[in-house]
Amino acid sequence: MRRETSFGIFTMLALAVLIAGASLTAWAVGPPPKDELQVVAHNSTGGVPAVDNAAPVEWFFDYNVSAGSSINDSIPVDLTLVDNDGDADCATVALAVSGNAPPIQSATTVAPSPVTVCNGTTQSSTITISTGPLAAGDYAANVQVGFDPENQAANFKPISHNTIHIHVHVAEGSAISCFVTDSGFNFLNDCGGNAISSGDGGRFTIVTNKKNIEVATNPGQFYYNVLWTNNTGSDVTVSVHFDRTGVHAHGTQAIHASLFPAFPDLSAANFQQVNDDIPSGADDNLENITVPAGYTLWVDYHLEWNGLGSPAPSNIATSCATANQPFHVTATITNLGSSTTIGTCTAGAIGYKK
Repeated sequence: MRRETSFGIFTMLALAVLIAGASLTAWAVGPPPKDELQVVAHNSTGGVPAVDNAAPVEWFFDYNVSAGSSINDSIPVDLTLVDNDGDADCATVALAVSGNAPPIQSATTVAPSPVTVCNGTTQSSTITISTGPLAAGDYAANVQVGFDPENQAANFKPISHNTIHIHVHVAEGSAISCFVTDSGFNFLNDCGGNAISSGDGGRFTIVTNKKNIEVATNPGQFYYNVLWTNNTGSDVTVSVHFDRTGVHAHGTQAIHASLFPAFPDLSAANFQQVNDDIPSGADDNLENITVPAGYTLWVDYHLEWNGLGSPAPSNIATSCATANQPFHVTATITNLGSSTTIGTCTAGAIGYKK
């Protein structure tokens, strides 16, 4: 009997230890980890840097332009779902613009949204900002990244970097903007077929013959366009100087200019008015033109690719994504009365062999 009793006590103690150990193990492990959505905003296509502010952890974009300028820019955003629990999970994510007040919020769109992201994959969305001429002041828009529907949030970690802040400061005074088009006043497209109205994001193709000589481009010619609005309150006499790389003047009267009583519509009709108006040769300069207060000066420069007639470089790219044959034009506008620089603006495009 004593032996049985000792054995029974021993058995019960061992069982208690096993149960306690199991409970301790369960307590130590805790609930399973949750998956995490990572939001990464990249520098805008127009060159505005993505600032990662660690406290709070969010993205910030700061634009600084002059009154009368427009913003046409896009911000790429990558969404990655990190697998922390070993399960095959997916999340539906919405990117929503906060508010609906002009001129920035109503000019800001996001596509695609919503976006479905699964474990171990990255999906992309693009924030597009497209405004008309802006008056002086400070404007803002926020893009909020959240789970859609909201009840998904319980299955994932809270999203860090969940707000993308867009701030625009529009200064008083003069405004300058520039872009490249073809001869029909069509903006050049990027590799996704989107029209590019600033910077050098546009693409063009270079055609070679059997001897690898560059014989044509598509489009065949280019127009660099620069616009300046005189918001100084007084008439100003200016000159415009052009610096070019990769292109040369097309024709003896490649530069033309026109004056508009307000910021003009960027239309083919107004573009044609510029080409029919004040001629200024092909020597990279427009001299002594008086811009009345409140008027906009529009100057265009008819250009052609420098490589025509020459062998294509050995490293020339053969796809849009890897295009590596650039041209750029910079206009510098000078106030001749005060001998001060009003501003500069650079635009161009990048070619590849097709």
